[in-house]
Amino acid sequence: MRACPTRTPKTLVSSAPSIRPVALPVTPPEPPQPKEHVERLTVSFAVAGSSLSAQEKKRIRDFLPVARQAARIVISGRTDSTGEEQANDRLALSRAIATRNFLRQQIPGVDNVIVIDAKGSCCFVADNATPDGRARNRRVDVAFALQG
Repeated sequence: MRACPTRTPKTLVSSAPSIRPVALPVTPPEPPQPKEHVERLTVSFAVAGSSLSAQEKKRIRDFLPVARQAARIVISGRTDSTGEEQANDRLALSRAIATRNFLRQQIPGVDNVIVIDAKGSCCFVADNATPDGRARNRRVDVAFALQG
């Protein structure tokens, strides 16, 4: 009986001539996605009011260079906990719309990147038991999402 030859890389290739190496398609790596950076602005409002004061308009104007570069702007209207829920929802929306309209006046064509989120009696940043806390809750939060 004859012994099998010792297997070496040379004998493996010669014993299986019909097998050829196949080049697998190379999938290019996904390009890195630019990270989103968010700049935030809080705009304050008077009790039961939705008009922007001169001081708040100035603060928004200070953010116009950021707003022009934003891929998305989320405007979130908020209220304090006093008053009826439906009235607070309307007031929160009115505050968000006032802020949006002011941005529209300052930057024509910005509509395509603006999203409005308004909820009254929600998302408090301070305790509503004090006048100062309620004042801090009467606000619009503006988030400017920037790419890169």
